[in-house]
Amino acid sequence: MRFRAFVACFVALAGAVLPARAEDSSKAVEPTMVIRLKSLDGIISDAKYLAGLAGQADKAAEADAAIQALAGAKGLAGTGLDTSRPIAIYAIVGGGGLDSKGVVMLPVANETAFMEMLSDIVGRFGVTGKKDDDGVYVFAIPGAPVQVCIRFANKYAYVAAGLDRSAVEPANLLPPTSKSLTAAPGELVGLTFNIDRIPDMLKQIALQQLQVQLAAAKDKKAPNETSAQAAFKAQVLEFAFQRIKMFLTQAGAAEVKVVIDRAAGDISLQGSLTAKPGTELSREITDTTNRPTAFGGINADALRTILNLAVPEVLRQSLSAVVDEGIEQAIQKEKDPTKKEIARKVLTAIGPTLKAGVLDATGGITGPNAAGHFTAFAAVQVKDGKGIEKALKDLCDQIPAKERDAVKLDAETIGGISVHKIMPRPHLDEHLRMLFGDEAAVLVAFRADAAFIVFGDPGATATMKSLIESKPGKAGAMIDVRGSIARLAGMDKDNGPKAQKAAEEVFGRNPRGKDIVSFRVEGGRAITVKFSLKADILKFGSRMNESK
Repeated sequence: MRFRAFVACFVALAGAVLPARAEDSSKAVEPTMVIRLKSLDGIISDAKYLAGLAGQADKAAEADAAIQALAGAKGLAGTGLDTSRPIAIYAIVGGGGLDSKGVVMLPVANETAFMEMLSDIVGRFGVTGKKDDDGVYVFAIPGAPVQVCIRFANKYAYVAAGLDRSAVEPANLLPPTSKSLTAAPGELVGLTFNIDRIPDMLKQIALQQLQVQLAAAKDKKAPNETSAQAAFKAQVLEFAFQRIKMFLTQAGAAEVKVVIDRAAGDISLQGSLTAKPGTELSREITDTTNRPTAFGGINADALRTILNLAVPEVLRQSLSAVVDEGIEQAIQKEKDPTKKEIARKVLTAIGPTLKAGVLDATGGITGPNAAGHFTAFAAVQVKDGKGIEKALKDLCDQIPAKERDAVKLDAETIGGISVHKIMPRPHLDEHLRMLFGDEAAVLVAFRADAAFIVFGDPGATATMKSLIESKPGKAGAMIDVRGSIARLAGMDKDNGPKAQKAAEEVFGRNPRGKDIVSFRVEGGRAITVKFSLKADILKFGSRMNESK
C-alpha cells in the first residue's frame, strides 16, 4: 500500500511542477523542459545491474521484492501502470510565468485499474474526482485553489495540477514519439532544457535584474584593490553579462543525461549545449574545437591530462596590466637586494606567458615499467622559454652549497636541447622510492615555446625525449583526463599490494580498456561534457571494500 501511496503523491506533486492556466489550444506543444525516465522495468533492471557490480546483488533482490509487495497482491501490474514504457515530465513556460504548464506522463496498461488505485488512495484524504464529458478526470483538493486533471491518451495518463484543465487539452499533449522524448540508447534519466523556448519577456526581466546586480558588484571596491584590479574586475563582470545574454538569446538546448551502456560496459554522465545556427555563440562553440597545441601526439598509459584553454581576447589587455602590477608588487616586497634582482629576472621571464592568457599543457604518468617504476611528466607552452631557463639558472646560484651538488645544469642534451637534472633522493620517502625508483631524478628542459619536467628512474630520459621532440598539432578537446585504474592501483600508499591484486582479479592482466575512467570537455557542433567510467570499476571498488 505504501507504493500505491507513493504513486498518488507522485501524481499530485509532479503534476504541479508548474501551475496551468488557459492558453490558445491551437498552438503546438513546444516544451521548455523535458525530464525523461527509463521504464520502471528498466530502472529496476539497471539498479540490479549496478548493485551486482558493487557486490550488493542480494540487497537489490530484496528491494525489488519489497517494491512488488508494497504494490499489492498483484505487484506493479496491479497498479495499472505499464512498467515496460518510459516516464516523462515536461513543462511549457508561458510569457507571463503564471500561464505556464507542467505535465507528468505515466505509461498506463489498464486505465480502470489505475484509476481505481488512485481513487482509493486519495479518497482517504477527502479528495474526490469525477470524469467529465470530455473524458478528463478532475480531482478537487479541499482548501487548495488548484485541481488535478488526468487525461488518458497515447497509452499514457497525462497529469497536471492547475487552476484549469488547459494543460491536458488534446492540443497541449506531447506525443510519446516527440523528439523531446527520444532517449539516447541506455539512457537512465535525461533532462532537456530548451533555452530558445523561454519567452523573451522573461529573459529580458532576468537580464535586467542581473545587470543591476553586476553594476553594484562593479562599484563595490575590495580592500586594497588597485586601479588595474578594478579595471580587470569590471571587464570580467561585463564579459560575464554579455556571455549570459548571449546564452539566453542564442542558445538552443542544454541537456544532461545518465547513460548505462551495458554492451560497452560504460557508465557516464553527459552534458551538452547547442546554439542556434548562424549565431555568434554557434561560431564560438565551433571555434573551441581543434585548437592548436604545442604537444601533438603525447600520450600516457596510466594517467593523461590535456588542457587547452584561453582567456578571451577582450580580457587580455586588462589581464596584462594586473600581471605587471602583481609582478612589481612581488618584487618590491623583497628587501634583500640580491634576492630582489633574482625575483625580478624570474618574474619578468614568466610574465609574457602569464599575460598571453593561454593554457596549453599536458601531463601524466606512465608505467609501471619492467622495474615496476612509474614516470610522471608535465609540459606547458610558454613565451620565451630560453629566457625562463636563463633566469632559473641564475636562481640556482642562490641554492645553499650543501644542496647544490644535487643540481646538475646541462646534464645532457636531447635534440639540441639542454636537460638539467635534480637528484632529490635524500628528500624522497620510502613510498616515493618504491614508485619512482631509488635513483629517481627530476629532469627539466626548455624549448623556445615550452617548458618540460619529468620525474622518474633512468628510463625517464626516454619520456623527456618524446616531450622535446613533440610537434605542433591540434587539441581534440579543451579538457581531456583519462586514467587507467589497473595501472594506478599500485600507487595507493596504504593498500598498494591489495589494490594490485584486486585490479588483476577484476580487470585481468591485460585490461584492454576495461579499467578506464575519463573526463572530457570539447567543442564542435555543441559544447559537450562527459564523465565516464567502465562498469568493472564498480566491481574493483567492491573488492577493495571487501579487503578492508
